[in-house]
Amino acid sequence: MNLLRRFLENHVLANLTFGLVIILGILAYQEMPRARDPEINFNWIDITTALPGASSIDVEKRVTDPIEDTISSTVRDLRFVTSTSREGVSSILVRFNQLSKTEFRERVADLRREVQNVYTDQLPDEALDPQIREITSSSGFPTASLVLTAQSPDEAFRRYAADLKLALERQPGVDEVLKMGSEDPELRIAFYPEKLLGLAINPNDLADTVRAYFSDVAIGDMNTANGRWLVRLEGTSSSLDELEAFPVVTAQGVVPLGSLAEIYRSSAEPSILAHYQGQPAIMFNITKQEQANTLQLLDNLNQFIERQQAVVIPQGYHLALVDDQTISTRDAIRTMQWNAGIGLSLVILVVFIFLGGRIALLTGIGIPFTLAATFFILHAMGMSLNNTVLLGVVIALGMLVDDAVVVVETIYYRLQQGGSAMEAAMAALQEVAAPVFTSVLTTIAAFLPLMLLPGIMGDFLRVIPMVVCIALAVSLLEAFWMLPAHVSVMRVNFDKTSALQRKRQHFSRNIRHYYSLLLIRVMRHPVRSLLGIVGVAALAVLLLVGGVINVNFFAADPYRLLYINAESPARYTIDDSMAVAEQLERKALAVLEPEEVRATVAYSGIMFTQTEPYFGENYSQAFISLNPIRGDMRDTYSLIAAVEDAVGEQLGESKVSVLVLEDGPPVGQPVSVKVRGDRFEDIQAV
Repeated sequence: MNLLRRFLENHVLANLTFGLVIILGILAYQEMPRARDPEINFNWIDITTALPGASSIDVEKRVTDPIEDTISSTVRDLRFVTSTSREGVSSILVRFNQLSKTEFRERVADLRREVQNVYTDQLPDEALDPQIREITSSSGFPTASLVLTAQSPDEAFRRYAADLKLALERQPGVDEVLKMGSEDPELRIAFYPEKLLGLAINPNDLADTVRAYFSDVAIGDMNTANGRWLVRLEGTSSSLDELEAFPVVTAQGVVPLGSLAEIYRSSAEPSILAHYQGQPAIMFNITKQEQANTLQLLDNLNQFIERQQAVVIPQGYHLALVDDQTISTRDAIRTMQWNAGIGLSLVILVVFIFLGGRIALLTGIGIPFTLAATFFILHAMGMSLNNTVLLGVVIALGMLVDDAVVVVETIYYRLQQGGSAMEAAMAALQEVAAPVFTSVLTTIAAFLPLMLLPGIMGDFLRVIPMVVCIALAVSLLEAFWMLPAHVSVMRVNFDKTSALQRKRQHFSRNIRHYYSLLLIRVMRHPVRSLLGIVGVAALAVLLLVGGVINVNFFAADPYRLLYINAESPARYTIDDSMAVAEQLERKALAVLEPEEVRATVAYSGIMFTQTEPYFGENYSQAFISLNPIRGDMRDTYSLIAAVEDAVGEQLGESKVSVLVLEDGPPVGQPVSVKVRGDRFEDIQAV
């Protein structure tokens, strides 16, 4: 206790520590990156490999199967491996079991090594280098979406879109930019079959010749009179004349490629189409880097769009931000600040009513001190200011001053009995330190089990008890040191009571009187009191068991956006699927108010789901971004119901569904059924 007395008597140290914590907490709060969710690794790996010009069957046999077989047989701790093969592209989704960070990094390193070995030893030479991407809470869902439109897209529009993608990727905090709806340019070589037949040339031989010449080769170095030179043979060129001059060896000698084939510029067959406001569009989905400030990223993107308007408007283009997911984060921060202000005001009011103005002020400033220390610790741990952290702060707000109120009330009582402020503080701490400490530890013990939950759900929920426990631990420091140190220098004169003080004492006596009468009545009828308590508990259990209260382990508000999915028959072309998406878009807009809709984009060739995107010309989707709720606007669930009624479950031959994304960890369907087999036709029949 002598050490504690020295701390309480050293008012300069207490005040300096208090001020330093407040300053560091404010700086940490401002520096913490803002995000929607905590940084969670889902243990998902996406492997994308391109084989230009290959059919979906060739992609599966020559790319997907070798990679998938090698991964399944050599990489450990795999939960499942799924793959999709489409024209020119192989997509493999790998899900690992729940692992520690160290083990997961080791498995990812093993995966990268095995994929690279397959690429070197087994994949065809024309296959591009596999792209391996980890899916996290930052990269799993776009932070923002932009669209670029033009009335008549041309080569200049395509080039500007490519430059725009590079410019977006250079923005601070941007991790990846997925461009949808752009057609890549091509140099097409259409050979004349009759000429090849007359010269006894196989089309494969012609393709091999073009492939051999159309490449850049580093030959080596050579010494000349002017010094040592590196020699490099350049073969890649977009010049049609150079391609036409390629020599082709035939049975009748060497002839130029231009005499055997027509060479012309064209565009690749579109794999994804996008339309915005009825015009062809290119959509950019932007994901953020880990620990990037989401709010700052969106501010940078808005400034970037404003700067680009000087370029796009004169060319007849239109660049717009159609969706961003920072609104909920901004609202959560405002809610937390509002709740903190209300909590502080109520604490000061209650303590003022019972103990007086000065003690109420000293008790109230404990909340900013505790929150500042909590944010400083969270910042030091590398955490972001996200919805889950703010939820933990809001939960802790109601408990931060419990121990401080007990301590200050005991000190106040000792001061009423007479004696110095220091002696009253020491005596109060000796009396209530143990029960207050035990009470806080009990609350911490109640939250700690949430930190032991396994899986992705545990990673999300772990942040909440961590924040609560840190805040409660800091509140002990404030209650046992800062508060007594401040109260010990306060001069309270109980000999001269003011009229307000007399009213306060009278009010307190009345409360104690009525409470004592109620307590005596309860103690005189213990059986009835116990039965009443048991009855209330039983009623709560019945409400839960009877289904009156719905059970949702991680209830969360949905995102303010909708995906209307359409899966059409396999014979549908990409233009047919786009027509389906635009029809669904019109049906949805018919039941939505103009002020409710922020933007809509229709696209075909891709359909996003909760776990992975589906590629194919028969897939399409209408993307609807909603404005935040203001005034008497309908909530998201009401809008979802209206849209579902409008689009139905079937549109002609297309199956229709509405995908709704919610906050929190990714969750699957209540029941999931997988069908496996050797023949795809048999699986479809099931």
